[in-house]
Amino acid sequence: GDKAGLLKNNMAEMGIDVDSIDKIVISHEHHDHTGGLFDILDESMKVYLLKEFSEKLKDKVRKNAKVVEVDGMQKISEEIFTTGKIGTDIVEQSLLIDYDGGYLVLTGCAHPGLSNILKEASRHGEIKGVVGGFHGFDKLDELDGLSIIVPCHCTKYKDKIRKKYPERSMDCYAGLELDLEGE
Repeated sequence: GDKAGLLKNNMAEMGIDVDSIDKIVISHEHHDHTGGLFDILDESMKVYLLKEFSEKLKDKVRKNAKVVEVDGMQKISEEIFTTGKIGTDIVEQSLLIDYDGGYLVLTGCAHPGLSNILKEASRHGEIKGVVGGFHGFDKLDELDGLSIIVPCHCTKYKDKIRKKYPERSMDCYAGLELDLEGE
């Protein structure tokens, strides 16, 4: 969220303890993805920011947490990787989460284009699903082989996606939890 206090309040409503967070990955440098960040940071956290992000943002994060500059694909934890920089005008990083023998791709807004993100992600393994903003993505056939399709904010064609993939897509909303292990 872009407002101070909003993220912290929503986490409290969901029963998420801020102290349980040790790593944060910021997809891109837009205020609606960074604004609430500064309310929850503490010195025990690592914040993964693209090397290309502004020094102003990095310095602001460094006041309360450790900055990890991302320059290429990088392991975040045992089953989660960042793609590293994708795009030129608005640079973003997406996450690759081990899932069902491949990866689930978690995007921010997909400003560099969902096609570009999926292409980059597929260099590292088979893509099984995608969750996040799809921006103006309209090449729906590129989603044909995916088992999970969750278009979130910044997705222009949510209705078309839901209509074409009714069994594999779902609505996205603040607080959505996905059980990837089927439990």
